[in-house]
Amino acid sequence: VRPDEWLASPQAQARMAELGLVDPQHLVGWWITQLAGHLAGHGRRAVVWDDLIGNGAPPDAVVMAWQGTDRVAEALAAGHSVVATPHTAMYLNYPASNGLDEPLSIATGYPDGDFGPTPLTAVYGYQPQPAGAPATGDAVLLGAQGNLWTEDARTPARAARWTTPSIPPDAKMRPSTAASRMSPRTSWKRA
Repeated sequence: VRPDEWLASPQAQARMAELGLVDPQHLVGWWITQLAGHLAGHGRRAVVWDDLIGNGAPPDAVVMAWQGTDRVAEALAAGHSVVATPHTAMYLNYPASNGLDEPLSIATGYPDGDFGPTPLTAVYGYQPQPAGAPATGDAVLLGAQGNLWTEDARTPARAARWTTPSIPPDAKMRPSTAASRMSPRTSWKRA
C-alpha cells in the first residue's frame, strides 16, 4: 500500500487515530496482523514482504526478504522464519550485464538504484544463510527463492532468456557448505 494514499484518506486517518498510530506503514502492519489472525484461525500462516519488518509484522509470519541480503539477517533477528529472495541475487529478470544486447527488464528505468545488473556469479555465489544467524528455533531460514517478474517477460522466449542460466543454482540453493555449492562451470554437469 502506498503510504501517500493512506495519508490522503480520511478513513485511513481516522483508523490511525483510533489505533494511536502516526505512520501509515504501521497501519499496514496492523491490517496484515488482522489478516494473519484470520489465517491462523484456519490453520494457516501469513507470508509477508520484508517491508513490514519494524512496521508491525505479525510475530509468526514468514518473511520474504527481498530488499537485500541484510534484510534476511534483520528478519531472522526479529524472530521470523525467512525465505531469502534478495533482489540483488535472486531476481532473475534483472539484466546479466549492462550490455546493449540485454532486453528491457524490470531494472530498466532505475539507473541510480541497486536494480541490476545481476551477473550469474551473483546468483551462483549467493549464500542465503547469514553468518551468525540461528539455524534452529522459531527464527530459521526456510530456503531461498528466485523470482521472475513477468511484466517484462512477455513471451516464453524472454522468460527463458532470463531463467535458463539461473534455474540450476536456484534449484540447488540451500544453506550448505561452500564445497557443495555449484559454480557457473559445473552447473550443467550437476543439474
